[in-house]
Amino acid sequence: LASVMVMMPKVLLLDEPTAQLDPLAAQDFMAMVQRIRQELGTTIVICEHDFDKVLSMCNKMMLLDEGRIIANDNPKKAIEKVENHPFFESFPQTIQVCKRLKSIGVELPCGYSLSVAELVNQLQNLISIGKVKKEKVLAILYDGDEMCKSEVDIKQDKQKRNLFLEGKNLCFSYEKKGKR
Repeated sequence: LASVMVMMPKVLLLDEPTAQLDPLAAQDFMAMVQRIRQELGTTIVICEHDFDKVLSMCNKMMLLDEGRIIANDNPKKAIEKVENHPFFESFPQTIQVCKRLKSIGVELPCGYSLSVAELVNQLQNLISIGKVKKEKVLAILYDGDEMCKSEVDIKQDKQKRNLFLEGKNLCFSYEKKGKR
């Protein structure tokens, strides 16, 4: 990347740039690409199958199906255009949750959320103003995932057996030289 940027290109084309990188290196690389775009004004075109890596940083998205353009717009509008397309399932979980909410009549004010933070913010706002109940949101979040259970199911399970280990609000991240 550095050897190309020395030439100060106006456009940088990247084809699956993080394909062979570990998650930390991929995150660092994409942060650098974002800085190049912001600080140097370089246009960046990224061909990528892993939407999680690029969705929140792009301002335009072109989706192809068998070489044909099926959507070419800002990310939220592009996603809306293909919400019934088979590859919709490859979008990140935040997008899947938004679609499930939409299917039961819960419209998010900002449309599809491109990041977890945006989704959480929208859901908290809807819950706080009484447009949707917390239990309904939890049911959608845990829908179809047998590893997750509603708070009621968890409490009932605790009463039925002696609990050996319990985890709450867990997350995982890779560390690089002792730093996240």
